[in-house]
Amino acid sequence: MTAAGETSVTDPMRVPWIVAHLPPPPAHAIAPDAIEPALARIASRYCLLSEAHDDIYDFGTTSFVQATLWRDDDGFRVPSRDTGSKTHRCLMVMVSKLAPYAVIAESQRWRNPSGHAVMLPGFDKVDAFTRPATRELAEMIGAEFETLGMIRLSGTQVAIPLLDGLAFPTNLNNGPQRLFDALFHWFD
Repeated sequence: MTAAGETSVTDPMRVPWIVAHLPPPPAHAIAPDAIEPALARIASRYCLLSEAHDDIYDFGTTSFVQATLWRDDDGFRVPSRDTGSKTHRCLMVMVSKLAPYAVIAESQRWRNPSGHAVMLPGFDKVDAFTRPATRELAEMIGAEFETLGMIRLSGTQVAIPLLDGLAFPTNLNNGPQRLFDALFHWFD
């Protein structure tokens, strides 16, 4: 939500200040409709379990495609007291549909007989890996991005605070907005 005196924007690539704070896009940038199939190919290449979704949330609009990637092995499994559920640490890959930029975060995924859930993405999770398996997988996947026409942004790159008065409508952040919020927002 925007506060008094803020300008709400939905396309960050129309804001010169934002463009100036991003690396130049690749010469052959990925098209938004090619993101989900590209993430599926990455998952297949590395023998990963995956869920990739455009507009993953049941309502509203996202500016990104989100993929959850994991393996059902000890490097990703989290012990659970509930015998009917499985919990895994996983990678959350977010690729902006507005520009060819991506971030990778560690997340957690739960599955039980009634369905599954994944932690919401957020700036604070970008590049914050707690397990060697997720860190190693993030490096391998990040190396694939350039050949697919995407650039992986680091947590430091997306940490830059937005200019005063500039805001993106998002349900993922209630605090001061950063470059992360410009590229990866969800609003209803």
